[in-house]
Amino acid sequence: MKTFVFLIIIFPFLYGCHECGPQKEPDIKISMKGDSMTLNNIHAIGALNQEVFQNQIKRVGNNRSFNFPISLHADSSTYIFEFDTRTDTLTLFYERKFYHKEVCGFLFDITAPADSVFSKSTFSKVFVDYTTYVDTGKFLFIKSSGINVGIEL
Repeated sequence: MKTFVFLIIIFPFLYGCHECGPQKEPDIKISMKGDSMTLNNIHAIGALNQEVFQNQIKRVGNNRSFNFPISLHADSSTYIFEFDTRTDTLTLFYERKFYHKEVCGFLFDITAPADSVFSKSTFSKVFVDYTTYVDTGKFLFIKSSGINVGIEL
């Protein structure tokens, strides 16, 4: 009897979960390694509000791990990094996918670009890893990771 009651309680949670697109605004995760130059400023070309970039510089200090929003109006985002002695740019390319899913309605996701040009940059090395922004698990603790970028100065 206990098993039956447990199944009745848990069934709506398992059945009711659908992969319905990003659970938040898509962003990129950037990790910088290398030189210990002071990062003074970061801004994004075309961003209406640059405050999110300034707040991250203050918050992370020397950690140099950032989460930046990406443009949903284009298939690329360009960021300018200003250090004490140099300025670097990073343009990240991606493809916006819009589609319909019966249970969820219209959805979108961000994927790797079809032409395999992932980035252009003045940094010495840039590594880009694309995974879906859609939560693929049926449980709340399994999260999607989106776009991860590794930069070597």
